[in-house]
Amino acid sequence: MFELKTYTLRTAETLDQHANVHWPRHISSLGKHGITTHGIWTEHSDDSHRLIALVSYRPDADIEQVTRDFITSPMGIREVVA
Repeated sequence: MFELKTYTLRTAETLDQHANVHWPRHISSLGKHGITTHGIWTEHSDDSHRLIALVSYRPDADIEQVTRDFITSPMGIREVVA
């Protein structure tokens, strides 16, 4: 199953930090939980700064459980806080 995730950030600087620092780390840690990142894109406009990520899960995955497991793992907590 594929999922298109969209994150709206407050500033262009925050978006750049998420795209260039945080998501590269997410790719590795998400992979350890069976989530594959296929790409990330950014969208800048005068009033919106978005990061869009295309991810997929294993065919038999319980997506809600995988997400909970990632968020509550040491990797997930580190990534969310970083």
